[in-house]
Amino acid sequence: MKRTRRMFLILTLLLIGAIGHATTRGADADALDAVQDYLGALVAGDVERVRSNLGAALSQQRSALLANPDYPESLRRAYADARFRVTHSEQIAPDRARVDAQLFLGGNQILNVQFVLEAQGFGYKIVYEN
Repeated sequence: MKRTRRMFLILTLLLIGAIGHATTRGADADALDAVQDYLGALVAGDVERVRSNLGAALSQQRSALLANPDYPESLRRAYADARFRVTHSEQIAPDRARVDAQLFLGGNQILNVQFVLEAQGFGYKIVYEN
């Protein structure tokens, strides 16, 4: 039952993310995909997917947190009923994009988050999150 609920939540978030993706213009589609995958990974508590979307420096800064065996469950609890929406995106340089998103948490709490991403390897990686 929990697994089914979690899968339903993930699919719902992906659908919401896809709607946000389709209506947002400006940034490279790969940058939007990276942010949506990162946010989906937070909700799912998938630390490896979280890490795979971070640039090297940001991943290094968060290495202790990402290595903590309790972190996946903490993420799942913190984002249990979360939804997200990309609100703005823009290409700020040929290899950099900015993506703004809103996270809707329980209790009518809304977090506005800004990401800066750089093209690295075969896609974009988050190099800044505020």
